[in-house]
Amino acid sequence: MGNQPMYEGKTLIIVLSMHRSGSSMTAAVLQRLGTSLGPFPLLGADPHNKHGHFEAAPLVRLDRHVQRLAFGFSEDVPRSNKQLRRLLARQGRWRPGQAVPEPMLDEGEQWLRGLIESGPVSGFKDPRVPLVWPFWKQVIARLDGLRVVPLFVMRSPHEIAMSMFARGPGKVSYATGLDLALVHMKRMREIRDTWQGDRALVRFDSRTLAEDLRRAAATCGLPWRDDVLDDVYDQSCKHHEPVVVAHEAQAVFEDLAELPSGTATFGKEQLARLQHDAGLRETILQRGWAGLRKEVDRLWKENQDAGSEVERLGHRLQDAWRENQEAGRHIAHMAGEIDQARLVNEEVQLLARQLEESWSQNDRAQRQIRELEDHLAQAREESEQAREESEQAARLVERFVLELAQSREQCHQAEREIEDSRKQSKVRQRAQAEDQRRILQLEAELALIKGSRTWRARNRIMAAMHHLPLVG
Repeated sequence: MGNQPMYEGKTLIIVLSMHRSGSSMTAAVLQRLGTSLGPFPLLGADPHNKHGHFEAAPLVRLDRHVQRLAFGFSEDVPRSNKQLRRLLARQGRWRPGQAVPEPMLDEGEQWLRGLIESGPVSGFKDPRVPLVWPFWKQVIARLDGLRVVPLFVMRSPHEIAMSMFARGPGKVSYATGLDLALVHMKRMREIRDTWQGDRALVRFDSRTLAEDLRRAAATCGLPWRDDVLDDVYDQSCKHHEPVVVAHEAQAVFEDLAELPSGTATFGKEQLARLQHDAGLRETILQRGWAGLRKEVDRLWKENQDAGSEVERLGHRLQDAWRENQEAGRHIAHMAGEIDQARLVNEEVQLLARQLEESWSQNDRAQRQIRELEDHLAQAREESEQAREESEQAARLVERFVLELAQSREQCHQAEREIEDSRKQSKVRQRAQAEDQRRILQLEAELALIKGSRTWRARNRIMAAMHHLPLVG
């Protein structure tokens, strides 16, 4: 994404936890101590978390997309048995070679940079992070100079399973809650074992909570205040107490929570009682409607002699029962459609952002096109000028060719004249030679004459005449 700033002196806290582990309370404490949760809207309160989740909405939305890409579901827990079996079989590991689309990585980097730049110490939480850690690991690698502190929030597997079971009766069984806690904790343990920098630990246990938070704050560079925990921690929201369970999740929890090893072998009698109570409660909740139907049938049989009115009422009751079942299925269907619509809306918002970026790119392309059109017009003008110059040059060449032809004709004429002059010169030379010969002959004859008496007599007469006076 081009040249990006360095982040020396900045700290990013990433809260790692399982659902129903006290991560919202932990994030609230961190915020009160000075941690920025970003310039983003935070998820609000609901019946199961009345003080709020303290989760940045855009980061959670992105986590949901990445989790669906990796595991096929975006909710807190799998919605179908097939998805659950696949998640448990892989223990939350990504498929070998699983790739993240580059636009997702770019979006994660964009949101994370906005979060980091909002304060010297910033952080975010979402219980999906342990499952989508390979994604965030790639995003973090793009941020030079940033100090990242994973903060592990731990709660006993029994409390998690009971909280998940009580939160949605019939949706997540106690045993499934333990299995899901194991998946998250295994991924958290893998992150801890491969992490080479500072890290922090908070155990959601009233006996260690204050001291754990104080140490975590110091690790993250935050000043501690005792009044913050008193204001934030609402003990009425904690409905279960930690109990040792004979499940693999217990041993992984003890490892992550830095508790003495081997405690998972104790408390089996207490586990049996708890599992029996949980199973009994689950059976009652799941079979409540079936028991009510049986009771209605019994009452109907006992009172079928009460007359036609009772029979009519019985039919109405059966119709109401069927309508109630249909309404229940319709409500469940609508809830699924609402969840799907929510996901579609999130995808639409993502597409809207991508469309906005496309518009920006289109604007840049339009500007480039206009610049190219200007260059093309200038090139056309230059081409027209070059064409005119070429035509002018052609005319000059044509004129030169004509003049060259004339020059050649003149040269031929001059050659003919030269040839004629040569011929005339030869005639003159012959005439000169003849004249020379005649002159020589005359000179010879003149010499003979000069040597004669007549020539000497002439000379004496000429001399006498020279001395005579001139006559008037």
